Amino acid sequence: MNNTNAFFGTLGLAMRSGQAVVGEPKTRALVSGGKAALVLIDETASANTVKTVLDKCRFYGVPAVRTAEGRLGTAIGRPACMIVGVSKGGLGELLYKKVVENKFDEIHLELNDEQKQANL
Repeated sequence: MNNTNAFFGTLGLAMRSGQAVVGEPKTRALVSGGKAALVLIDETASANTVKTVLDKCRFYGVPAVRTAEGRLGTAIGRPACMIVGVSKGGLGELLYKKVVENKFDEIHLELNDEQKQANL
Protein backbone atom coordinates (compact mmCIF):
# COMPACT_ATOMS: atom_id res chain seq x y z
CA MET A 1 0.00 0.00 0.00
CA ASN A 2 1.49 3.35 -1.00
CA ASN A 3 1.35 6.46 1.17
CA THR A 4 -1.57 8.01 -0.71
CA ASN A 5 -3.70 4.89 -0.26
CA ALA A 6 -2.67 4.72 3.40
CA PHE A 7 -3.77 8.33 3.86
CA PHE A 8 -7.18 7.74 2.32
CA GLY A 9 -7.53 4.47 4.23
CA THR A 10 -6.92 6.34 7.47
CA LEU A 11 -9.51 8.91 6.41
CA GLY A 12 -12.03 6.11 5.84
CA LEU A 13 -11.25 4.78 9.31
CA ALA A 14 -11.82 8.25 10.79
CA MET A 15 -15.20 8.38 9.07
CA ARG A 16 -16.25 4.95 10.32
CA SER A 17 -15.15 5.76 13.86
CA GLY A 18 -17.19 8.99 13.97
CA GLN A 19 -14.15 11.28 13.96
CA ALA A 20 -15.10 12.96 10.68
CA VAL A 21 -18.09 14.93 9.41
CA VAL A 22 -19.32 15.28 5.84
CA GLY A 23 -20.60 18.40 4.10
CA GLU A 24 -20.03 22.11 4.29
CA PRO A 25 -22.41 23.01 7.18
CA LYS A 26 -21.14 20.30 9.52
CA THR A 27 -17.52 21.01 8.62
CA ARG A 28 -17.95 24.76 9.22
CA ALA A 29 -19.54 24.01 12.61
CA LEU A 30 -16.64 21.69 13.51
CA VAL A 31 -14.10 24.38 12.55
CA SER A 32 -15.98 27.20 14.33
CA GLY A 33 -16.29 25.09 17.46
CA GLY A 34 -12.52 24.66 17.63
CA LYS A 35 -12.79 20.89 17.24
CA ALA A 36 -11.32 20.42 13.74
CA ALA A 37 -7.83 19.09 13.15
CA LEU A 38 -8.03 19.08 9.36
CA VAL A 39 -10.43 19.91 6.53
CA LEU A 40 -10.33 18.10 3.19
CA ILE A 41 -11.79 19.61 0.01
CA ASP A 42 -12.27 17.79 -3.30
CA GLU A 43 -10.72 19.72 -6.19
CA THR A 44 -14.07 19.71 -8.03
CA ALA A 45 -15.94 21.50 -5.23
CA SER A 46 -17.63 24.71 -6.33
CA ALA A 47 -15.65 27.93 -6.05
CA ASN A 48 -18.16 29.39 -3.57
CA THR A 49 -17.92 26.34 -1.30
CA VAL A 50 -14.13 26.35 -1.45
CA LYS A 51 -13.94 30.06 -0.61
CA THR A 52 -16.38 29.75 2.28
CA VAL A 53 -14.60 26.79 3.82
CA LEU A 54 -11.06 28.11 3.26
CA ASP A 55 -11.98 31.50 4.76
CA LYS A 56 -13.36 29.75 7.84
CA CYS A 57 -10.27 27.54 8.11
CA ARG A 58 -7.90 30.48 7.78
CA PHE A 59 -9.78 32.50 10.40
CA TYR A 60 -9.69 29.65 12.93
CA GLY A 61 -6.20 28.41 11.99
CA VAL A 62 -7.31 24.97 10.78
CA PRO A 63 -5.23 23.37 8.02
CA ALA A 64 -7.08 22.63 4.78
CA VAL A 65 -6.16 20.09 2.13
CA ARG A 66 -7.25 19.86 -1.51
CA THR A 67 -7.60 16.31 -2.87
CA ALA A 68 -7.72 14.89 -6.38
CA GLU A 69 -11.11 14.53 -8.03
CA GLY A 70 -13.21 11.75 -6.55
CA ARG A 71 -10.63 10.44 -4.07
CA LEU A 72 -12.28 12.05 -1.05
CA GLY A 73 -15.73 10.60 -1.68
CA THR A 74 -14.35 7.17 -2.54
CA ALA A 75 -12.31 7.04 0.67
CA ILE A 76 -15.33 7.63 2.90
CA GLY A 77 -17.87 5.68 0.86
CA ARG A 78 -19.85 8.71 -0.35
CA PRO A 79 -18.88 9.42 -3.97
CA ALA A 80 -20.61 12.82 -4.16
CA CYS A 81 -18.84 14.20 -1.06
CA MET A 82 -16.87 17.41 -1.57
CA ILE A 83 -15.97 18.49 1.99
CA VAL A 84 -14.86 16.47 5.04
CA GLY A 85 -13.85 17.79 8.43
CA VAL A 86 -11.74 15.59 10.73
CA SER A 87 -11.95 16.06 14.50
CA LYS A 88 -8.98 16.75 16.74
CA GLY A 89 -7.54 13.66 18.29
CA GLY A 90 -5.60 10.62 17.22
CA LEU A 91 -6.70 10.13 13.62
CA GLY A 92 -7.05 13.83 12.82
CA GLU A 93 -3.54 14.56 14.01
CA LEU A 94 -2.20 11.46 12.22
CA LEU A 95 -3.76 12.60 8.93
CA TYR A 96 -2.30 16.10 9.31
CA LYS A 97 1.11 14.65 10.12
CA LYS A 98 0.97 12.46 7.00
CA VAL A 99 0.15 15.47 4.81
CA VAL A 100 2.99 17.55 6.24
CA GLU A 101 5.63 14.80 6.13
CA ASN A 102 4.83 13.34 2.71
CA LYS A 103 4.68 14.77 -0.78
CA PHE A 104 1.47 13.39 -2.27
CA ASP A 105 0.55 13.82 -5.92
CA GLU A 106 -3.17 13.83 -5.11
CA ILE A 107 -3.17 15.87 -1.89
CA HIS A 108 -2.14 19.54 -1.55
CA LEU A 109 -1.98 21.50 1.69
CA GLU A 110 -3.57 24.96 1.48
CA LEU A 111 -1.40 27.43 3.40
CA ASN A 112 -2.48 30.76 4.82
CA ASP A 113 -0.21 33.82 4.56
CA GLU A 114 1.46 33.23 7.95
CA GLN A 115 2.21 29.59 7.11
CA LYS A 116 3.63 30.59 3.71
CA GLN A 117 5.99 33.11 5.34
CA ALA A 118 7.11 30.56 7.93
CA ASN A 119 8.02 28.11 5.17
CA LEU A 120 10.17 30.64 3.26
